[in-house]
Amino acid sequence: MDIKSAFLNGLIKEEVYVEQPPGFENPHFPNHVFKLSKALYGLKQAPRAWYEKLSGYLLKNNFKRGSVDITLFTKSLNEDILIVKIYVDDIIFGSTNESLCKDFAKIMQDEFEMSMMGELNFFLGLQVKQLKDGIFIKKSKYVKDLLKRFGMDYAKKSKTPMSTTTRLDKDKQGKSIDQKLYRSMIGSLLYLTASRPDILFSVCLCAHFQACPKESHLHAVKQIFKYLAFTPSLGLWYPRNSTFDLHTYSDADFGGYKVDRKSTSGACQFLGNMLISWFSKKQNSVALSTTEAEYIAAGSQSVEPQQLFPHHGIRYPQAYFDRKILAGKVLDFEFCSAENFPIIGWIDVLGLRPFFMINMPYYPDLMKEFYANFGFSTSVTLSTSINGKPILMNYATLASILDIPCDGTRSWSNRNWIEEDNFSKEECVHLLFGEHAQPIDKMYSRNLNLDYRFLDRVVATHVLPKSGGFDEVTHMEAYTMFHIVTGRRINIPLLIMNHMKGIHSRENARLAYGNIVTKILMHFDIELEEEVHHALQRCDKLGKGTLGRMGFKRHKRLGTWIPRNEDSNRIDQEDEGDEEGEEVQGQEGMDPAVASSPTNLFTTSQFEQLMQAIQGIESNQQSIVKELESIKSKQTRLERRLFEKGLIGNEGMIHSSSPEDDVEDHNTDIEDLGDDDDDRMDD
Repeated sequence: MDIKSAFLNGLIKEEVYVEQPPGFENPHFPNHVFKLSKALYGLKQAPRAWYEKLSGYLLKNNFKRGSVDITLFTKSLNEDILIVKIYVDDIIFGSTNESLCKDFAKIMQDEFEMSMMGELNFFLGLQVKQLKDGIFIKKSKYVKDLLKRFGMDYAKKSKTPMSTTTRLDKDKQGKSIDQKLYRSMIGSLLYLTASRPDILFSVCLCAHFQACPKESHLHAVKQIFKYLAFTPSLGLWYPRNSTFDLHTYSDADFGGYKVDRKSTSGACQFLGNMLISWFSKKQNSVALSTTEAEYIAAGSQSVEPQQLFPHHGIRYPQAYFDRKILAGKVLDFEFCSAENFPIIGWIDVLGLRPFFMINMPYYPDLMKEFYANFGFSTSVTLSTSINGKPILMNYATLASILDIPCDGTRSWSNRNWIEEDNFSKEECVHLLFGEHAQPIDKMYSRNLNLDYRFLDRVVATHVLPKSGGFDEVTHMEAYTMFHIVTGRRINIPLLIMNHMKGIHSRENARLAYGNIVTKILMHFDIELEEEVHHALQRCDKLGKGTLGRMGFKRHKRLGTWIPRNEDSNRIDQEDEGDEEGEEVQGQEGMDPAVASSPTNLFTTSQFEQLMQAIQGIESNQQSIVKELESIKSKQTRLERRLFEKGLIGNEGMIHSSSPEDDVEDHNTDIEDLGDDDDDRMDD
């Protein structure tokens, strides 16, 4: 569709005066000027006035203007859509229903003087061929015009737009060329990249040197023209029956741009089998490895489809794209039973065993949607939605899903101690940390004995999950541990819901309860088959590996778990991350320097000192025994010599322990006793 004298249709709001054009002077007022009420060609306001006139007319007829491309207008009717694209005074349009096209042509003819050009075949250098099974787009005529304009129509053809060994730089020693010619060639090629993604990288690389082009740069540009001469009819094919699945591909070189050693990203997006977007762009930062360069390319590309299709497959706000997930844990009952850990008895008394046996995969996208759509109609009721399906539950519903009791205390606090008639923080601290411990500053897990320390890790990773800060015991964790150890009823489902609410309210908090959310979704019949999921890993089992990560090892001789080294009291984080639970910050608790621990475990240094002392005693004992045996042997020989000389009787002799000793002593000369013995004998 072509609008005739389009700029003459615009109305201007400003006061504009023009001189009387030659041949149209007013004979009565030859020296006067005319005031314009409508736009004229050549007037600066004319293009804007025409656009406002046309867009206002389309909006009046129930069209919607594009938010990104303001020259794109759409109109929907039931399941059909009409798309209108404006380029100054040329308009192309199409629809899923032919009657909408006819209606649009009629309303335009009623308002403007125009001519219908028929089926779209050629538009701004773009050749469009519409077939039964699809549409083919190319710019072969534009390519031939370019080759002729720059004298490359008879040049030798090339099969590639740029050699893989080409590495362009500023070439300061090279010979300068005509800057205007070089820029004209680059500008023409950039327009061609709108339908030729195969030359995009080469053209963009050459475009970096428009400020001071050299012969080496011109040679690279001519290589692109030679490639175009070899492939003039190459274009894009859009099949009619293609699917609408969105696929994205990206790649990057490593330090390919020699000037600043930055890498170049390349990417494209397909909607089914249709190429809809592509780019080649130098990265903003210097990558230190090929992996980093490709990671940057993939990261930037992941945002591109969301900008093109803001509502295509997006289930949750952009703020949730980078939110990390805590999968959930499973307690290793077999290991705990073999090690006689009391945690099994504590759990069974409260009927919580099913809660620690949920071995289910988690679904990242569904979890993000689950938390993003959170709502709390009351303090004990949670609402959300998945794929438009509402989910409404209270703590009783959650207890039924998890198959655990929902009775017991319902208290909750993020930062401070719980204040209840039947709970005392002093009693809690004395039970967990020892009768002499006082709630002074902060509580540290290093001051717990092994059983309580393992329970704290279970609470901090499954009951009230957090991503880090395992060295500190929060007030809510201590409160929960106290009830589990003493067998007092505590409403675990309500704890979970309150903790979920806290996660939702914090911007960067990790999304917890992966396996529990899966169980909730299954209860509400959410479709899971086509969703991406991740199974729990071996590190998600609370058992032997957990103790190892906590800094313990099993002593082979003693058969008990002891700290691995002097720094083993420091709890290593199971999951890396900067985000720690908000409840850890700014809490009052117990100062580890003041608190005393009831633990009966030796530290590594104490254990080594004890073993060294035992070894020293054993060594001294052996030396004493040898010394006594030597003295006894000498005494026996002395008495025998004295008996032979008649100085003592047979009754006073000390008999040897074996016949061999007698023979040895008998053959031993009296001189073996030494001079001192002879002197004592004479005396």
